[in-house]
Amino acid sequence: MLELILEFFTSGGFGAIVGLLGGYLTKREVRKLKELEFKHEQFLVDKDIERDNLYYSHAERVADKQMEYAQIEGQIADDIKSADAFIESIKSQKTHREEHWVLSTIKTLMRPILTCALLWISFSIYVRLEALVGGLESLDPKLMQELFIYVIHAIIFLTITAVAWWFASRGERAVESIRKMFNR
Repeated sequence: MLELILEFFTSGGFGAIVGLLGGYLTKREVRKLKELEFKHEQFLVDKDIERDNLYYSHAERVADKQMEYAQIEGQIADDIKSADAFIESIKSQKTHREEHWVLSTIKTLMRPILTCALLWISFSIYVRLEALVGGLESLDPKLMQELFIYVIHAIIFLTITAVAWWFASRGERAVESIRKMFNR
């Protein structure tokens, strides 16, 4: 029986079975090794992708910060230019005012000068007429009454003109003052 067992174990059929089994086991181990190598490569690729994502994310944040920085620098530059332009306009206005202070003074004094001149002329005419006529007592009472009415009308006209002019010079504040006055 030993012969039979030895013959079986040394036969070609058993050799084929052992060879196939060995080939199968070798292929299985190679497949597992390849699978491990693939997982390792996949792990390395995933880590590369993760590293690249971190790098690009960082680069994007840096670029965003640089853009914000540039925008803030631009805003500051615009503000500085606006401030410089404002300062220059103030300086030019000051220079303009200093150059034309004579004209400005004449313009400011024109109304008071004209008013004083007209009052002086009116007073001069009154004094001369009173001297020529001999005073108001020498006039006819009917003419005195007409003259009195004329003077009252002139005073009312001048008062209304002055008040209207003063309120018109004040613009919107005057309109508001009048509205408040009448809406009580």
